[in-house]
Parts: sequence; C-alpha cells; structure tokens
Amino acid sequence: MSERSLTGQPGRTSLTPDFADPKPARVSFEEWLELFERVPDDLIERYHYFGSSEAWAKYLYPPQTFAIYGMRHLRRLKYDNSLAALRMWGFVQNETERLFRARQIGRRVIATMGDLGAVPVIVDSFPDCVAFYPDCIWWTPFVMESRVLFDAAAELGIGDATCFSKAALGAFAKHSYFPDPDLVIASTGASCDDYSGVEQLAEQFAREMLWVEMPVRCRVGPMGPMRLMLVKEYERAVERMEKLTGHHVTDDELRQGVRAANRVRKLVKRLRELAYGSGVLPALEMMVIEFGNLHYYSDITEWTAVLAHLLATAEERAANGERVLSEDALRVVWVTPPADPLLLTYVEDAGVLSAAANRLANRAQSTILFIDEIHRFNKAQQDVLLPDVEGGVVRLIGATTHNLFFFVNSPLVSRSQIFELRPLTGEELYLLLERALIDGERGLGHMRIKADEPALRHLAKLSDGDARKALNALEIAALTTAPEPDGIIRIGLTVAEQSIQKKAVVYDDEDAHYDTISAFIKSMRGSDADAALYWLAKM
Repeated sequence: MSERSLTGQPGRTSLTPDFADPKPARVSFEEWLELFERVPDDLIERYHYFGSSEAWAKYLYPPQTFAIYGMRHLRRLKYDNSLAALRMWGFVQNETERLFRARQIGRRVIATMGDLGAVPVIVDSFPDCVAFYPDCIWWTPFVMESRVLFDAAAELGIGDATCFSKAALGAFAKHSYFPDPDLVIASTGASCDDYSGVEQLAEQFAREMLWVEMPVRCRVGPMGPMRLMLVKEYERAVERMEKLTGHHVTDDELRQGVRAANRVRKLVKRLRELAYGSGVLPALEMMVIEFGNLHYYSDITEWTAVLAHLLATAEERAANGERVLSEDALRVVWVTPPADPLLLTYVEDAGVLSAAANRLANRAQSTILFIDEIHRFNKAQQDVLLPDVEGGVVRLIGATTHNLFFFVNSPLVSRSQIFELRPLTGEELYLLLERALIDGERGLGHMRIKADEPALRHLAKLSDGDARKALNALEIAALTTAPEPDGIIRIGLTVAEQSIQKKAVVYDDEDAHYDTISAFIKSMRGSDADAALYWLAKM
C-alpha cells in the first residue's frame, strides 16, 4: 500500500475539519477502498441528495458497493484520492437509485434526450420535477463490462455500426435502469444522426414524448430566425411541462433555474482551467464533471455542492503547487471513445494529460487541435488521434521541423494536407528586421535604435531563413548595446557579429544526415580531398 497515496501529510490544510486529504495521487480501486475506510462515519452521514436528512438519501458509499452491484469496470480504473472525488463518485454512481427514489417520493421524472443542457434547466425550474439524461447510459456497458444494452438495441434495429449512445435504447427496453419517465423531451435537428434514430425507436417505450427542434448553434446577438425558432421550441417545452404538472411556471422561477445552471457552469469552467492548466485533477474525474453540465446528475443543488467541494480541493492543490500528473505530461484534447473510462486511465498511465476530456459535449462544434512538434508523439500516442481525425471530431494541425514521413504515422499523413513551410530568403529576413525596428507594439519601436544595413544583412544571412533566430539576435544586439550620449542605440556590423556569432550547422538523423554522407561519398569518388574533409568534419 502506498504511504504517499493514503496518509495525510503534515502541514496540509484540511478542507473538512475531521478529515485531511492525503497528498494528491491517482490510486487503484483497492487503495480507493482503503482510503474510504478512513472517512469518519459522521462525515458519511453529512452528505444527502434531494436535500433530505433521511437515511435513504445518503450517497457516500464505499466503492465496493457499486462494484458488487455490477460495475466491474471500477476495479480496473485509477481515481483521484481526495475526499471531494470520493464524494463525486458516490453521488454520480448513485443516480439510478436516486431516480427510482424520486418516483417513490412523488416527484415527476423527465427524460431529456439529445439536448446540450438547456431543457434540463426548464425542467428543474418546476417544483418536484427531476430531469435526467438517458444519453449518459452509454457509460453503462463499459462500467458493467456487458453487452446487454447493446444487444437489446440491436434487437430493435440499432446495430454495432451506431454510436455507443444506442445503450439508451436498450435501457428503455429493459425498464430497469431508470423509472419509466413521465415525459420524454427529445431534441432533434442539428444533433447526432445516430442518436436521432435512437430517439425514434425509444418513442415506443415512452408514456409521452415531446419532440423539440434544435437549430444549429448561433452566436449571441440580435434575435435572428434561428434564435427565434429556439425560443419558440423552448416555449413549447414549458407549455408541455405546465400541462404535465398543473403548475404555471413564473419568469422568476425560470430565472432561478438559469442562475443555478450558470453557477454550475462557472464552477466547471474554473475546474477546467485548474485541471488542464495545473494538472490538479485527472481526466477521469474531469470527464464526469464535464458531463454534469448536461443534466446535473438529476439533482442540481447537491451537484453544485459537490463541484464546490472539488473546486476548493483543486484550488488548495494549485496554491500548494501540488499536481496529480507530472508537469511535462503530453497534452491531448480528446480521447475516444469518450464513454470508456478505462481508456482515460490507460492514457494517463502513459504520461498524457487529457486537456479537455469530452469537452465537445458542451461545445457542439469541432475542436481545432494544434500539436507543435508532433514528432514527439510516439506511434501509440498518434494512434489515439486517428479515429477522431477520421470522424471529423477534431481538426488536427500538426507542426514539425522533422521529416514527417519518418516520424508521423502513415494513416495520419494520408488523411492530412501537407504544407511545407520553406525558409525565408535573406531579403525577406532583412525586411522583417527593418519592420521590427519601427513596430512599437510587437517590435523594438519603443527604443531609439539605428541599425546599419550591413549589420541587418549579416543577421539575415546567418539566420538560415529562421525569422525567430533573426529577431532574437536583433533583440540581443539592442539590449546589450549601451546608448550613445545622444540616447540612440547604434547597431553596427561588429555588434551584429557578436550577437549571432556563427552560423548553425544543420545536422540530424534524417535527411541532413543522408545528404551529408552522400556529399562525402561523391567527394571521395571525385578525388576532391578538401570537400571530402569538409563533409567528414561536418559528420
């Protein structure tokens, strides 16, 4: 057992007076279970859903409980070892029980399908109503390591070629993963085609279904036709909820619902900044947090409290300079399939920080993924990118100074448009240096500098077509040269020579090596001793 993982550290601040978090780490299921055993009983009694004080509303259970109930996948994952993360997992894994309990205590259960988080806000504005998201059932086949839901969907006509969200159809057919909803509000239109098919087949199991047309995402601005259409569709959802509940919702109730949702999104935004910027939370927990933006795991009030607990933990770690993942971990934006928590565990075990796991669920648009020095990704890490590049989930832009045909996987190269950026000419670099001397915002125009033409041309010549090298040399010359009595910094040829000193020799283990050895062999064959010695010295 890792002492580092499970023992509270001296001098650490305790966010909960009767429990001190251990030093941040990712822990196994067994370590997670042992960590839970350290949580005092009175602390377990503190956390309840639906604002109830009844024993049935407790949700902070040991991980073993959920594994026994069929979530076998949990035994293979790695988890953040904070109390806040334990609380989050208990709350999220408890959702099925929470939905059945909602029905038992007289609350209406509303399924919101294919929506990106707006319809649950409307539902939550009504008293004694609980919104849930059948789409998130797509996790279940993974955490249970079972094809039961996929097979049930296949019997209804949704086969293996369809997205994992087909598990929701299997859950409707089984009538055991959530109570039969009082109402299903299904969004269609500018949404996933696969899931629109799932919704159509799920209608046969619904008591009542309201279809809502979702237009393409539009910018905030004056009321245009798309926004007007969306408002009308949401008004239809409000009217249908009023008919179901017999309650006329007020504008103030709707505003309160919007404010509650915005609180959640602000908390998630800050958590995202800390997790992806400072590595204070793992991707697995962040994926669960991101999905919470959609429906708040059927209890927005308690989910907000869970997020606040996570944020307090993350901010304390950031303030103490503590990370869960190493600072030099490679960053990737998307890991697929997003429903498989084990994949995120494998990725982080390989030393990768998943910077925005499942972020697209809340963006409804393609993400541009720029990877500088893509040659540093090994073959396995590049393979992670391939399915999403193929599917258009990300628009990959990779940059490298190496021969990409050696360092980038052939499947990625074949699906890419290759652009070769050639070195700048000496004249282009000379003009760039002149521009830098007069640009007061991005250059050295705020300084009084006079540079001789031979000096600038010398910098341009020795920079080998590299603008960054030329600009760095010019800056060195400006900063290391003392002004003359008239306050002007004069850069002559001597200063330029000292600032860049010598031309770099290009030599690597790819094209430059083969070009050099070829020149050496040809010089030997041609009996050119001087040339042969030159190329030999370069090697």
